[in-house]
Formats: sequence, structure tokens, C-alpha cells
Amino acid sequence: MCLFKVRKLEQGLLRENVKYLNEKEDLVGALVEDVVRKVKSVDLEVAKYPVAIDQRVNELHAIINNHESLYGACIVGIVGMTGIGKTTIAKRYFNLHRSSFRSSCFVENIKQMTGEELQNAQKIILKELAWYNGDHISSTDQGIKLLKKHLQGAKILLVLDDVDDHLQLEALMVHEVLSHESTILLTSNDNGLVKMFHHACIYDVPLMDRDSARELLLMHAMKRPELSHLELENITEEFLNLSDGLPLSLEVYGKKLSGITSRFYWENTLKKTSEILPAEITKRFQSSLVNLSEIEKTIVLDIACFLDGEDKNVAISFWDSFGCSSDIGLNKLAEKSIVTVKLELDGERLSIHSQLKQFFLQSLNEDFMKDPSSCTRLWQQKHVQKALQQNTGFMNVEYLSLVERRSNPSEMAELKMVPSSIIWKEDGNSLLRAWPVQCFTKMSKLKLLFLEDTCIEGEFNKLPKGIVWLHWRFCPHVTLPKGLPTANLRVLALGGGQFTHLWDDQENSEVPLQLRHLQLQGCANLIALPTSIGKLVHLKALILKDCKALVTLPDEICNLQSLVHLNMSGCISLENLPPLFENLRYLRILNLSGCERLGRLPDSFVHLASLYVLNLSNCRQLMTLPLQFDHLAQLTCLDISGCELLDLQHPIYSQSLMFLNLLSCRSFKLLPSIVQLPYLCALMLSSKDFIKLPAYFGQLSFLHRLGISGPELAELPSSFGELCNLLIFTLDGCPNLKNLVPSIGQLRNLKTLVLSSCGLVELPEQIGHLCNLEVLCIKKCRDLVQLPFSIGNLSKLKEMELIGNSGLYLSHQCFSNLSLLGKLVLDECQVSNESFALICGSVSSLASLQLCKLSIAHVNVKGVFMNLISLSITSCPNLVEFEMSPTLRKLEIIRCPLLKIVSVPSGFNMGLRELTLRNCEELSMIQSIDELQHLKKLDTVGCVVLHYVHGLEEVKTLKELHIFVTYWGFLYYGDEWLQKLQKHIYAPAMHFATKTVFNKHEIFQEFHTMNSVSMQHLEFTMPESTVPCAWIMVAFISRNSSKDYGELLKSCGLNLEGEGSISLFLSKGAISMVPVHEYPDAETGETIHFSIFTSDFWLCEQLKSGRKIVLRSKSPFVTMESGWVRMLSIQEESNIEAIQREFFENLRREKEVAIRTAQKAENDFYSNFVRKIKEARIQAQNITKAEDGLCPELQNLQLVQMSAEDMRDFQALDVANCRIIRSHLLFSLQIQAEILAPTYRKIQTLFPQLYIIGVDHLNLQISKACMHAIDIAVRYSTPKVFVQSMCRESYEDYPIKCLEFSLHGSNEPSNEVDLKATEDPYVAGVAKLLISHVDDVKLGEEIEEMQLRQSFAGNLKFFADDEGGIGCNIF
Repeated sequence: MCLFKVRKLEQGLLRENVKYLNEKEDLVGALVEDVVRKVKSVDLEVAKYPVAIDQRVNELHAIINNHESLYGACIVGIVGMTGIGKTTIAKRYFNLHRSSFRSSCFVENIKQMTGEELQNAQKIILKELAWYNGDHISSTDQGIKLLKKHLQGAKILLVLDDVDDHLQLEALMVHEVLSHESTILLTSNDNGLVKMFHHACIYDVPLMDRDSARELLLMHAMKRPELSHLELENITEEFLNLSDGLPLSLEVYGKKLSGITSRFYWENTLKKTSEILPAEITKRFQSSLVNLSEIEKTIVLDIACFLDGEDKNVAISFWDSFGCSSDIGLNKLAEKSIVTVKLELDGERLSIHSQLKQFFLQSLNEDFMKDPSSCTRLWQQKHVQKALQQNTGFMNVEYLSLVERRSNPSEMAELKMVPSSIIWKEDGNSLLRAWPVQCFTKMSKLKLLFLEDTCIEGEFNKLPKGIVWLHWRFCPHVTLPKGLPTANLRVLALGGGQFTHLWDDQENSEVPLQLRHLQLQGCANLIALPTSIGKLVHLKALILKDCKALVTLPDEICNLQSLVHLNMSGCISLENLPPLFENLRYLRILNLSGCERLGRLPDSFVHLASLYVLNLSNCRQLMTLPLQFDHLAQLTCLDISGCELLDLQHPIYSQSLMFLNLLSCRSFKLLPSIVQLPYLCALMLSSKDFIKLPAYFGQLSFLHRLGISGPELAELPSSFGELCNLLIFTLDGCPNLKNLVPSIGQLRNLKTLVLSSCGLVELPEQIGHLCNLEVLCIKKCRDLVQLPFSIGNLSKLKEMELIGNSGLYLSHQCFSNLSLLGKLVLDECQVSNESFALICGSVSSLASLQLCKLSIAHVNVKGVFMNLISLSITSCPNLVEFEMSPTLRKLEIIRCPLLKIVSVPSGFNMGLRELTLRNCEELSMIQSIDELQHLKKLDTVGCVVLHYVHGLEEVKTLKELHIFVTYWGFLYYGDEWLQKLQKHIYAPAMHFATKTVFNKHEIFQEFHTMNSVSMQHLEFTMPESTVPCAWIMVAFISRNSSKDYGELLKSCGLNLEGEGSISLFLSKGAISMVPVHEYPDAETGETIHFSIFTSDFWLCEQLKSGRKIVLRSKSPFVTMESGWVRMLSIQEESNIEAIQREFFENLRREKEVAIRTAQKAENDFYSNFVRKIKEARIQAQNITKAEDGLCPELQNLQLVQMSAEDMRDFQALDVANCRIIRSHLLFSLQIQAEILAPTYRKIQTLFPQLYIIGVDHLNLQISKACMHAIDIAVRYSTPKVFVQSMCRESYEDYPIKCLEFSLHGSNEPSNEVDLKATEDPYVAGVAKLLISHVDDVKLGEEIEEMQLRQSFAGNLKFFADDEGGIGCNIF
């Protein structure tokens, strides 16, 4: 055996070393040494808790396997920011794969190695890889020669860890002499070093996702992956936010928390680490930043302080203005993983990791503490106020922001966020004032100034003249203020300003001639641009997004020879472009999306030779494109979706197109030529003109994303399976497409498949071959009956949505092997209770489950789903009860009419954060809610019999509370429990809803009244105030009338299902509104809403004068008649409890009045009853009964119709969310009232006050007591009347008999209408009906009344509604 190994060794194992071994004994010795080396080899120590490391290693291994090198070894750089886990990944890969190589070597900590240290590293490599003793190496050049000599053709694994200089790679890399089977891994912060090798690959290590980060933090803190002390949940989330997915920070924070579960300690540690980074993190960051140049330091500090999230090109223009080679410096920072440049739809944006940002800001704060006068950047409130108030000693300031914690500019560009905090001037009375311009006069070096709103005032010519970047959001002036220094401006950002004009064309001194970027997004009042804008010959970007009043552009805009980016999206008034548009020869990006009045493009448009991106989406008046449009040779991205009038008859695209969106064009006859676009990566296509795709559609081999919509499309080509790179495929609105082509199974790279509103009757079995499919969505394919069982083979499927497929029957066999499925949506499908239970057992890995319009009676999640976090159940009519699972974080149950109880199991650590139980009409109990000790949001609006939530005051974590206060809740429980909530619970958002009260205007007399803009729109303009607002109270009345029209609209094919909701916004002028809160609206008629918010809930510390609080209904059936607003300052904060108490006291007082009213109604009822019995006896003698069918003389029955005045009394009452009809008597029958059970059947209005006009069908349900009679009121004759008798047992309705009557007569209103009964034995006992309304005259017969009271005792319960009406319940 030994001799065999020797021969093997001689043949190749150590071929390169054979000539250095003289005797066979040396060979045997080498073999022994090799064996001993392998036996003694010990795995490198990896992280203590290698969370998500194997996933990273697999990703790295995939890159290595796919690498093909013609230049020797495979080189892969593992790059990323400091602390992201590069070394850990390399060690893990080394341990797992080194046995696949002849020899392996891991060289650690190469950072800053030079000279002798590099020579020592060469010796290590020679010893480990070539078993050569290189102790005699005296220079790196000598070491390089020896490495090349002894590693010629070797198959080795070499890891060079933490490389930071190209000289290190030159000394240690001899990749060109190695076998192509060799692998060299480099770990470095600087991917520029890896790019030195043109054939090298890069693995950019991503940050940890939220779940992995949580696991790593808890493993270090608690030695387990889950949180064992749920009271620490919120703080854990804060630590995750702070670390931002960086493994180094997670490890450091976890170790600081290790073994300690005190909430106080965790909070204190969080506070400290939020203010000052731990030394372990700071030291690592410092070591990675030592080689930064001065330019790089300037750039990274600017980004950390002011420009995080800013447009890259804007920042470069700013830096270039003072001679900084920013483009090179920025690229270096990006290569070193210090700064990230993110590609977004509107351009490239700068970003820096939050921990690195904290590190740089911390270093600047330390500099400020040492010498405030030497600081050049001021952004924190205390530092800014000190500098401006002293007005001396801060002459070196170059950067100043009066907006602390500024919103992300990408969000600011959309104008959807208010700032977190403006830094105001505080006087001695704690009032907030604008800063006078004089405070800035000493800052002669000021280059960058960020302002907001009215935070500055005075003579603007006193501002420093050297300002290069002026950002003034929500500028209150109608034109740029006179004297504003513009001579040196490169960047002028005025988003959301109140400008009508920018500057006066006659004032040449005001024109910022050096301007590179002009941002005017959201200036909704801007009517026109000045003609002098043509003088801005250096302007590169002009942003006019959402300038809704802008009608046209001046011709002079075509003089902007340097313009690269023009954004006019959302300019809804723009009608045309200047005719000489071709002069913008460097224009690369043009966005005209949403320019709804733009009718045509100028003919010169086709000469924009540099145009790269063109967005014409939703230009609804655009009818044609210029001839020779395909001459735009550089055009790569074209979006003409939503151009409903656009008729495409001639070529419109060039060979360079990569993105093409043609959705919703009127006519499209150019489909065959699409296959000639060789580089097309994304195609969205819809038209009524095509019935099939070209036969050679599969030639679009670069296609990654495809969306098709065509009502006439009947088939897909057989070549469809040749789209080998397709990742996303969407079919929408193809009703004639009955089948998918079987070759779809060849799309092995497909990750997302969406089939919506198609006529599919079946799916091919080959769909189970989509081995990489992650998302499957099938919507509104109503002809689809079943899914192929092969879907169960989609082992990588993560999300499945089956929505609106009403004919689809689900089998559990389709879910058999979906072990990775994390989200499942089942909406309006056919599934039995048994199949649903089996499906749940097959997909136990679910994290999110949504169920809607299913007939299932049970949803058992406890013990079935181990990872279920979110559960939504909507409109499931058979669901009666539900028990929560400990894993749930969010539970939503809406419109489940039979749901009676929701229970919380005891003895578990319940993690629920949000609980929504809305419009569940029979829900009467939430059992053990006090077990939910982490609940943040509770919503019970519309649960009309949930009168009291026992134990709610014990839930101290609530942040958002929506409680529905019912009549019976006050009657039986009073308002003590509400007072407990007020006393024990602090929630930034508290919302109480109830039926409206009598003296609502008196309750809110201390409030400001909101203005009614429309029935769906209330608003309130904030008054002048310089005092910070601490609390905001908003109250309003809503009315939901959807039930009035529900049946009528359903008969027309319209579905009204869905709850009404009302949104609360904060706005300023015509600027896009900021959503603040969402009010759920009960489906129960009129409701009063009373809500209390802290100022933090509004995202800002001061609600400025001029801003508007806006309430808007999202539904045409939800209207608002009144609204009130009240603001409390910090000094008035102590009054908040008294105001809440006053509101509940008024509410209680109103309910007591209602109780007294109900008592009076009961007395009146029995008095009237006695009188009507007498009248009935008198009328009884007129009754003729037929025993054997209808007698001829009784065929014409008389029905006395109500007068118009009496009909008004037939409105249904709105009684504590119940519906009844006023008491009335049907003569000749032993009945006295017709009641619709209050809680179990809701009808908004049975008889509207203005009659039922034009109704052809009237379907009435009557109670068991009325099964022989019917009240009917119709204005016109000749309708058909369907009379349905029904009874109630256990509060469940079911029909017994349906009688059809023909009603005929003249078209004129009449007090008498002929009624002809059908031949039915059921009506044989009916001869004549005479209906009379009960008036309110009290007639007493005390003896008979007493007998009646005893007879009905316990069966009738009277009550009053909140509008003064009365009614009763029958038991």
C-alpha cells in the first residue's frame, strides 16, 4: 500500500517537487508529512453563532461554480463594509471545501502588511501549499518567484483575508500559474482591489434580513433564537433598527445584553448605544477609514450630515463648485463600501449605513465639544441655536441646516412627508420664532443652507453671498425674495413652495446664472416659468413635477444646451412643448407622465439624439407620435402606457430598446416587429388589436419581465418556452385565452407568475416544472375549476394567491410539498372544511394567511402553524368562534356575521401586536384579552353587541385604540370601564365611536368647527400660534348609507362589500396630503367619532399655521356632516384627562335620557294597544272567511294605501345599531307589531321618506307574527310584489312561503289599489286587509293594560335610539 502511494505521488501528486527529493526515503517522508498534515488539520474557528452564514456560503459557492477562467485560478472577492461578516464567510467556506483541493491556506489579517510582514506571509503560503521551507526569503520579489515556481499547475485553495492594498496582492497572488481548478478568495472592504483582475468575480455580502438579525441578536443576548421575555420586545425592535442588519453591531449589542433581562438595563443600554457607539464598533470603523484622503473625508462627512438619500448628480455639482474632484472621490468611497449609490427610478441616490453615519456624526460632535468655533457643519438643534443666538465665534460654518432630522429627500421629492422638527428661535417665554437674517451675516463661508417654511425672516440681501446650495422647502413667498444671494448658487431646491412666479424677468440680478439644478416639485401655484430661464446655460436638471398650474413652457427653455434631465410628470395643465425642442441635444431623461392635456409632441422631438429615457405614461390626450420616432437611436426605455387615444401605426422603437411599456394603448399594429429588438429586457403589452403573439416570440432571449393584456388573445406561441431568462410573467385581462401552452414548463428561471382575469379552464401539468417559481398569483379566473396536482412540486414557492376564482375547487394534494410557502391567500374559492384542514397541515411553514369569502366553519391555527405571524379572515359567513395562536403578531377578522367569541389561550406568551375585529355583528366577547401584554392596536368598530371588553385596562402597551361604545354597554356597564382605560392606558392614538348624541354641538362647544367642503370632505385650517402643540383632538359625525342602496346596487351587478373608511390628513395648501390616520367606519348608519392624538403621532412637533387638517371619506356612501378640532399646548397637557372625562360624562347623560324616553314609549305602547284592540273588535265583524278557496265576490281585495304624511313614519329606526319598524296594527288580525330582530338583521331604511319611486320589485321579509299579512307602500301601479313569510328561531331567518301577487291599476296615485291573489291554498283564509297606522294618541284602559303588561312581561324590551325614535326588542 505504501509503495502504491509512493508511485502515485511520483506520478502527479507532488510532481513539481519531485526533483527536489533525491531518494525514495524522501518521498516516503513527504507522504507521511502530507498525511500527518491532513490528520492534524483543524477547522478554523468561525462565529460563535453562525446565523445565516451557510446561506451566504451557498451563494458564494454558486458564484465559484459558475466561474469559467481562461487565466488560471478562479478569483472571487468577498467585499462589503466593515463588520458585515466577510471573514466569517471565508472561514466557513474554507472549512467546508478545502478537502476538495490538493492543499489549502488561509492568511489572516493582511491589512496594512508591508515589507517583512509580506515576506512572512509568502513563507506561510509556500509552507502550506507547496510544503516548501522559505525561511531564506529576503525580499518580496524573491518570494514571488518562489511562489510561481513551486505552485505551477497546482490545484489549491487560498484565502487572503482583509486585503487593503494592491501591493499585498502583487506579493501574494500568483493566480496565472495555478491550475484552473484552483480558487483564490479575497476579503476586502475595497472592491476596487478585486477589479484589478479583469476575470475576477465579486460577491458583495448583503446586510442581514430582519429575521436573521433578530436571531443573531437574541442568540448573543439570551442564548436562544426567540425572545423569552416578551416585555423586551419593543426594545429588541429598537436594537434591530439601530444595528440596521450589521452583524458586528448585532454581536456587540447582544453581548452587552447577555444574561440580563432587566427592562431598565436594556432601555439604558439602548439609550447609551444610540448616543455613543460602543468602543468595539468604533475601533473597527476607525481601522477601516485610516487611508481616506481629505477629499474622501469631506464627501463622506457631507453625506452623513446632510446628503444621505440625496441625488448623486446634485451632490457632485455642489462639490465640484469648490474644486473638489468629487466624482473620483465618490467612486473610491463606493468601492470601499463606505458609501452606497442606489439606483432608483428618478436617478442615483447616495446612502450611508446608519452605524457608519452615527460614527461620523459622533466624531463631529466630539470636535464641536473641543472647539465649537472651528466647526464647519451645524445640524443639531443645540449647536445651531448656540451659533445663531451668539452671532459670534462661528465664522467657519460652511454647512447649516434649520431642519433637524430631515426627511429622506426621495420622500421629500414626493412631498408626502412633513419634517420631523424645524429648529426655531426660542424667546424667554418658550415661544417659537423665525430666525432673523442678521444671525447669518457673520457666516461668510456658508455654502449650504437648508430651510423650511417660515423659519427665517428679514432682509435676505444680508445672507452670505457664497451660498452654493439653498434648499427651502415649503417656501411661503409667491416669488423668490428680493435680495436673495443667487450669484453662486449651483443647487436651488424649492419643493412645495407657494410661488406663482420665480423671479422678475426685468431683474437680471436675480437670475442664478451658475445654477446646475433647479427643483420646483410640488409648486402647485406656479403658473409660468420666466423667459430669462433660458440664460441658465449651465442648468443640467429641471424638476417641475406636480406643478399642476403650469400650462406651457417658454420657448427660451430650448436654450438650455446643458440640460440632461427634465421632469414634468404630473403637470396636468401642460398642453404643449416648445417647437424647437430639438435644441436640447444633451437631454437624456424626459418624464412627461401624467400630463393629461398634452395632445402632441413637436416634430423636432425625433432629433433628440441623446434621449435615453422617455416616459409618456398616462398622457391621455396624446393621439400620435411624430414620424421617424424610431430615429431616437439612443432610446433605451420607452413608457407609453395609459395613452388611451394613442394610435401606433408606424415604427416607434429602435434597436437599442431594453424597456418597453405599451399597456392600454388604443391601437397597436406593430407586434411582429417586436421580435427584432435583440436587447429587450422588459415588455409590457396590451391592445385590442392582436389575437396571438408572433410565432418567433421566443427569440426575445434577453427578456426578463413580460406583461401581456389582450381581450382577443386566444393562444400563446409554442416558442414561448424559449424565453429562457424570463423571471416575471403576467397575463391580465385575456378572457379568450382558455389554455396555457405546455412549453411554459420550460421557463426554469421564472420566479413570478401572475394570471389575472383570464378565461383559463385548466392549467397544464407542466406548470409543476417551474422549479424556481417563488410567487404564483391566480386572480378572477372564474372558469378555472381545479389546479393540477403538479403544483405541489413547486418546492421553492414562497407566495400563493388564489383570489376571486369563484369556480375553483381546492384539493389538499396541490399543497403537498410546498415546504417553503410563507404566504397564502384564499379568496372566494370552493374548499370544504376537511380539505381546508388538510391544506393547513401541508403548509405549516406559513407566516401569513388571508382567508376571504370562504364557507369554512373553523380556522384552527393553534398548534398547526408554528411560524404564523399574520392572519386575516374576511366575510366568512360560517365562522362562529376563533382561538388565537401564540405566534400571531397581527390578527384581522372583518365582517364575519356569525362570529360570537374570540378567545386568547391562557398560559402562553402571546405575541399579538394588532387585533382588528371590525363589523362582526354578533361578536359579544373577547376572552382573556389581558393575556395580550404586547398589544399595540385594538379595533372593535362596528361590533354592535360587544358592549364591554373585560380586562382591557390591563393591557398597558396600547398605542392605537378604536373602541365602539354601544347603547347596551352604557346601560349595563356604565362608563366606569372607559374611565379605567383613560386612567391606565396611554396611547398616542385613541378613537371612540358610538351612535350620535342629542346635544353633540354642546359637547364640543370648546372645539373649533371644521369647514364642510363637501359631503365627503371636512377641513380645518390651523390658526396662528407660536406655542408647540402637544395634543390634537378630532371629532366628527359620519353616516354610512351603504345598506340603503346595497340590494338595489347588487341587483345591477354592483358589489358594495367592503367597509367604509375615513382618512385623516395633514396638508399645506395644494401640496400632496400627508396621511396621518385611518378611521374605520361602522356599517351602522350615523356614528360619532372622538379621537385624541399626541403631536408625535402627526410626525412633527408643531402644526404650523396655514396647514390644514383634512378628513376625507373613501366611499360615496360614507358622508360627514360635522367635525370639530381642539388643540392643547404643552402647558394644557394636564387637561387632557378632564376633557376625556367630560366627553364620557356627556355620553352617559345622553344615554340616561334615552332610557327615560324608552320608558315613556313603553307606557304609550300599552295604552295604544288597549285602544287598538277595541277598534279591532269593531272591524272584525267585516271579515268574511272562505273555507274552500276564494269566493268569487272576494277576488278583488282592497288595500288601503298610506297617505304621504303617514308614510314618513315608516322609516326604519337606527337604534343602538339595531333596525326596527315603528309599532303598527294590521286590522282584523291578532298582531300588534312587526319587528325585525335588532342585531341580527340590519336594514338601513325600509320606506324612504320620498316613497319608493320607480321600484319594479319589492321583496319584504316579515316576522312569524305577520306571516298572514303584509305592509306595502308603492307609488306607482303595475309592479310585481314578492311577499315572503319568514320566522325567527334562535335568531336565524329562513323562508317558509313565498307568495306572488300581481298589482294592477292606473299609473296615477290612488288611495285604493286592486290586489288579485294567485290560486294558492295558503291565502284561502285571507279575505280583506285594512291597514291603519298607529298614531301616538294615548288611550288608557288601565285594567286591560295591566293584563297586557303581565302577558308580555319578559318578551318585550323597549328602548330609544340616538335620534329620539323608539323601538322594542322581542324575546
